[in-house]
Amino acid sequence: EGGSGRTAWDLDVLLEGLKRAAPGLKWAEVARKLDKPSLVVKDVEGARLIVTALAKACPEAFPVGGLVEQWSNSTAQLSLLSFLLSGPADLQQVFAASSERVMGVQGLDGTAQNHPVWACHSLLARLIQLSDVEGLDAVAPLLAAPLAACPELLLVCLAKCQPSWGPLHGRLVSELFTRFAMSSSPHNVATLQRVWSENRDLVLLGLGEVYRSKGIARVFELVQELGILLEVLGSRKDKDLLLDLAVAAGQQNALPFANWATKAAEEGGDTFALAVVSYLRKRIYGGNGTVRREADTVPPEYASALLQALQRVQLGSVAGVEVARLAQEVQGSAAPKPVPGA
Repeated sequence: EGGSGRTAWDLDVLLEGLKRAAPGLKWAEVARKLDKPSLVVKDVEGARLIVTALAKACPEAFPVGGLVEQWSNSTAQLSLLSFLLSGPADLQQVFAASSERVMGVQGLDGTAQNHPVWACHSLLARLIQLSDVEGLDAVAPLLAAPLAACPELLLVCLAKCQPSWGPLHGRLVSELFTRFAMSSSPHNVATLQRVWSENRDLVLLGLGEVYRSKGIARVFELVQELGILLEVLGSRKDKDLLLDLAVAAGQQNALPFANWATKAAEEGGDTFALAVVSYLRKRIYGGNGTVRREADTVPPEYASALLQALQRVQLGSVAGVEVARLAQEVQGSAAPKPVPGA
């Protein structure tokens, strides 16, 4: 039991006795063996006892991995990590010994060095996992300090983590990505370029957050700043976002839209075709050939280019029927002007 009142032991004598009795003892495994149903970490002194023993036993390399790997006793693990992170600086610094660290961020010199605890991406990964088990409110307060002090480092570490669909992962993506996506400073661009190099899926999730909060104009500006327009359009993730992005790029002469639509239809097949039909129904075409005129509608010439691209490819029965039905609905619309790339 890790709690106050246990420090009366002579730790040095105990460790020396263990080393003599079991000279081949692997202390990294000892750290992992802390994961027992009976372990209870009651306070900071209990956490200090644990890490002091491990530090004395492993003077050359503190076994951080044993503390941040997955435990069965998640409650005890979260208690231990919480006391270490909220405790004095010497306790927090145990995470700086991790080999799973962000060593540097181009354009962000000194960030990892100034905040070595939060350069440990395995720590962040485990905290996210623990939030899925122990609850958001139990973990989120531990991240308040790095969110304020080193958000760029936290975002790069997040890019190195396996995705979790729990609330904390989503909150971090939304808060951190949108923070750096809202302005085009060299610092922000450098941060997001590093994130793109580490984890493209996280950037795509973040672009979805920007799309919903700020609209497609900012998404287009951002992908142009990062130089990733074609890669994003090729991702086939959020279909409405990608179609709006392609239209925006066409309108800004950054993309030969008709050529892109043809290629996307050929490569995307039925999945792309059904997504386009749904998109056009929502965004421009109503039933009986009427054309909606909401402020966010797609220009008719771009809608026509998409529909024509679908009509030129071989589709399965379901997608083919849906494309043909939509084509019949819009026959009465005025002929739109051609788009770039037509």
